[in-house]
Amino acid sequence: MKSILLIALSAVVLLLSACLSSQGKTLATSIKDKFMNEQKTPWETFIFAPRHYPVELVAGESFWMYDNGARIGFTAHANGGWRSAGAQAGGGSMLPDGINLTWLSPTEGKYYHVRARIPKEIILREFNRKLSMDIENKLKTEKFKEIHFALAPGGFVSMRLGWAQVEEVAQFQAKEVDISWEYFAEANHFNPEGLSEEKYLAGFTDKLPEHIQVQRADGTVPYDRWKAFNTQKFPWHLATTLDLHGYTEFLINGNMSFIAKPELDLSVYTDKQTVPAWYRIYFKREGKRYRGNIIVTQNDPDQREQPEGDVEIFNIFRQYFAEDKRPAALVIDIIDGQIVAYLDNGITKRDLPLYDSDYRVLKDDEYPWFK
Repeated sequence: MKSILLIALSAVVLLLSACLSSQGKTLATSIKDKFMNEQKTPWETFIFAPRHYPVELVAGESFWMYDNGARIGFTAHANGGWRSAGAQAGGGSMLPDGINLTWLSPTEGKYYHVRARIPKEIILREFNRKLSMDIENKLKTEKFKEIHFALAPGGFVSMRLGWAQVEEVAQFQAKEVDISWEYFAEANHFNPEGLSEEKYLAGFTDKLPEHIQVQRADGTVPYDRWKAFNTQKFPWHLATTLDLHGYTEFLINGNMSFIAKPELDLSVYTDKQTVPAWYRIYFKREGKRYRGNIIVTQNDPDQREQPEGDVEIFNIFRQYFAEDKRPAALVIDIIDGQIVAYLDNGITKRDLPLYDSDYRVLKDDEYPWFK
């Protein structure tokens, strides 16, 4: 009887082993088939964080692919700005299915984690678009080839596509998590006994401006600031009396786009959008060609981005549309030789502040696309 039971048990074990082996081969074959059949889409990753609110990504499996059949890991430190000076972190040739990011926010003294699927079909569609790029006096046809993650205090994450232009495609909310110092140190390849968490954080926080250190001590870090920049949209559109031939638009949520004739159409309001930061415009006036800069944010495009720089223009838009929710035009004009910008819905007009805004006549060999 025992012999019969042993024979039966051996048969079951062999059958289970065969099934597991078959499943493993099937999974490996499935992953290989997906890899071979999927469109190759080379991309690089960049990490952004507001200045003085740095992030330190924990090294690990940052992207997952093929329903967790494969993973890509990277680490990065970012501190350059919400929409500028991103830190390069890695890349690949196949688009991932999702993100698995864990990071330390030294200013807050907190760890965050987010795991989520990304809008892969949208990204693939956008990566295949041909886009005009305004660079070095020329118009170049380029494509998106970067994936950006902007990480804000409080765990808000903005996912953007970049290079030729910049376009936000998803938003995520990370959760605060508890991570042991030993795990963080070992994941980032240093000895936790040789450097305490307090000393490590002090390497960041001791260099912070005084008002940021006060925020840290008092618990007044602006957790909702950058989330509001990206989630609060208002019914406005660009308008001008100038003979406009093209413009590059920079929004405070990080979006950047270039539009030129014949695609340029300022005749109608289309949809709500986030608040503008500045414009580079190309126009004709009295038979001459001009390029102008209209900067409505305190963040000078030629200087380091400051965390408070976009607050003023954001509050102006929020107050204007809180008092009157009708769509308004952001009008750019030249009056008495000076560039002006204002919001106008036909009833209420609100002048906008301008910083280092100007325009100049173009030389014959500048911007040959614009004649």
